Amino acid sequence: MAMIGYVIRRYIMSTTTLLCVAILCMACSSTKKAVEVTASTPAKTPIITFDLDTINIGELVEGEKRTLVYSFTNTGTETLQIDLATACKCTDLGWTEDPIPPGGKGTIEVEFDSTGFSGDIKKTIDIIANTEPIVTIAYFTATVVKKL
Repeated sequence: MAMIGYVIRRYIMSTTTLLCVAILCMACSSTKKAVEVTASTPAKTPIITFDLDTINIGELVEGEKRTLVYSFTNTGTETLQIDLATACKCTDLGWTEDPIPPGGKGTIEVEFDSTGFSGDIKKTIDIIANTEPIVTIAYFTATVVKKL
């Protein structure tokens, strides 16, 4: 009787082991196929590609305003529509509001007011559009010196 119990346990263990190996092999081959499909199928989405995504506007005296322009190309496969460009309250922003077709160009204009700042700064511009991900980021840096 003990021998039959031993044989049954060995059978169950070997069957379970084989089943686990088979599931693991299928999972690995399924993952590989999913990656291949994703890699070979380009996403149908607009893409903002900046000429420069970080602009250094140099040295400013506190209270001075400086305007900078980000130029970009829609390198995606769908029409780009910018809904909003936003930054801190120290900026005024404007952007190309018309739809930008694939290969088309646009700009984001930023006026920075250095009032209340001193030293080295780095500011972020968030561009909200029909891109993936929905937010694209650009930066500008400056050094603000105190008025004499």
